[in-house]
Amino acid sequence: MENYVILDAMCPGSFGTTLLVSDRSSGLELTLKKIECLDDGRANETLQEALPLLEVRHPNIVRVREMFISWDKEISSVILNVVMDCPDTDTLSTAISSQRDEKRPFGKQAIQTFLGQMTDALTYLHKQHIIHRNLKPSNILVKGLTFRVCDFGTATFSSDTMKLQVKTKEGDRCWMSPESVSRKQWTDKSDIWSFGCVLLDMLTCHIHSHLASLSQLLSLKQTMGPLDIITCKELHTVLRKMFQHNPEYRANVWDLMKDVLVQRCLVLCGGPPHVMKTMPSGVTGPPFHEGLNKVLDFMLAYKDVESTQLQILSYLTSEKKTVTGRQDEVVRATCFTMMAHKDSAAVQLRACQMLQVCVEAGEESGAQKQCVYDDSVISCVLSAVDVHDGQPELLTEAFRLLFILSENARSARSFLELNGVGQAVRALKAFSHHQPIICHTCRCIWRALETHEPPAGVHLWGCVEAVCVAAETHPQEGVVMGAVCAALLSLSVRETFEDKDVEDATLVLLQALRGHSRLPTLVQHAFLALVNLTHMSKAACLRVLVAPGGGSGIVVMREARRQYPSDPQMSHCMVRVLAAMTEHAEVLEELISVGAQEDLKQIEADSAADEDLKMLIQLTLSRLREMEKASLS
Repeated sequence: MENYVILDAMCPGSFGTTLLVSDRSSGLELTLKKIECLDDGRANETLQEALPLLEVRHPNIVRVREMFISWDKEISSVILNVVMDCPDTDTLSTAISSQRDEKRPFGKQAIQTFLGQMTDALTYLHKQHIIHRNLKPSNILVKGLTFRVCDFGTATFSSDTMKLQVKTKEGDRCWMSPESVSRKQWTDKSDIWSFGCVLLDMLTCHIHSHLASLSQLLSLKQTMGPLDIITCKELHTVLRKMFQHNPEYRANVWDLMKDVLVQRCLVLCGGPPHVMKTMPSGVTGPPFHEGLNKVLDFMLAYKDVESTQLQILSYLTSEKKTVTGRQDEVVRATCFTMMAHKDSAAVQLRACQMLQVCVEAGEESGAQKQCVYDDSVISCVLSAVDVHDGQPELLTEAFRLLFILSENARSARSFLELNGVGQAVRALKAFSHHQPIICHTCRCIWRALETHEPPAGVHLWGCVEAVCVAAETHPQEGVVMGAVCAALLSLSVRETFEDKDVEDATLVLLQALRGHSRLPTLVQHAFLALVNLTHMSKAACLRVLVAPGGGSGIVVMREARRQYPSDPQMSHCMVRVLAAMTEHAEVLEELISVGAQEDLKQIEADSAADEDLKMLIQLTLSRLREMEKASLS
């Protein structure tokens, strides 16, 4: 204890007391759990059992840094001291109490994240034959949407029936499995029961008082009646697996991972399960001849075997008819594989191609499955982009897929929330000469920002600059410039331009109009973006006067508009640009010299029935006439 300074004492737990301490050498704040033991023999036995915790490294498990035995004079007892990290977080017990007081349920994302993170953490522990033995809300730390397990029990202490009865509060026994309470027996399945108790409490805290909640947990040891309150069929199924009274029939973590909901939650939280790495002897390869069900079962059973995953993904990519109608199952299996092989560019590439096949299968059959647009899909693809940002082939397929998915409003929102625009900008900067990457990233930016505001905390700095630089590398490519104009349009709507970007973007748009006026969508996007820029910035109005390579930007716009005499939107845009420009006195003379008045009169003649447009034209013309009069006088 001489290495630590005691800062505060926390509430005592079932198996010991916990102190907040500071490391004398580093100043780091830590927690120190003191476990009272009967004698030196029990202390050493407990220490040997707990030593594997020093090797545990998992984002959802609090790290144990040191263990040592000491003598406590005040209570005349041998103490096993366990030193752990001290995250600046509340316990889940506090969070549940807060939700209960406000009668407010936990959100769907919180429940799914908890289910995924805790399943992953328990899988990691149980694979190493470590049982928690003391899982309850007060031993789960929570910060935002991150849950971390702490405060393990030990077999040596748990087997001491007298001490256990003295130390364990009646309320704490509610979280314990039937066999742990009655026979003092703990297995990995005891953790599953406790896990289910915590999940059930989260799901019902807004309905039950604290005492009613504990009562329902006690009732579960006799009947599953309390689960009738859970109306979500998927959650009800998972809980029934966790609450089998006989441990022989209760699910373990491997059984839980086969559940569709749990699989989806594992992918959502970004934690691939820790399973076997090799196939057993005698298994030669995927059972392609036995149908899709067997193939998907095989895929999930051996998800950590890279060669097997590549085989199956290649097979499924070529079997669109087989996938049709089964996209949900294929998507879940594919995302699971992506999470298990984050470091494999080959798997990520095949998986992106597979997901595109799932989208195409739905479009062709008219039976699109919503799983394709799940948040977990966007998360997996962006994770692949982040890890393999130097792989142009993978980036091309990933952003092609993201563009297709972002047609769905939910996916577009997820793309923004997960900073997909930032990933697109990074790819643009790294591969500014790569045409497919430019096209797909720019289209992703356009589609995502077209109908959604960037969420708080997501910034678009550097985006306009990256798009303009990419445009400069392929000015003669209509496909590239079309994607660039679309991106600049959506960015101009969000008014994300810095002053230095306005002139560059205006020149790019005029260059696109001059070189590709026969591409109607490009022209439409360029005109709309110019409207936004000229209304936004005086610099854009000044820059419109001078086209790339010389001449007037007004002339460029005029020639582009003439390609589409029957399109009223082009005429409207032309008028709105001229109207914005006439608000600045220094450009009026130039507008008159290039014949802007004739443009306005011609548009007015062609659009006589549009009263709003006519009023704007008259206002703009009056400004130009006033300038003419002033110059004559």
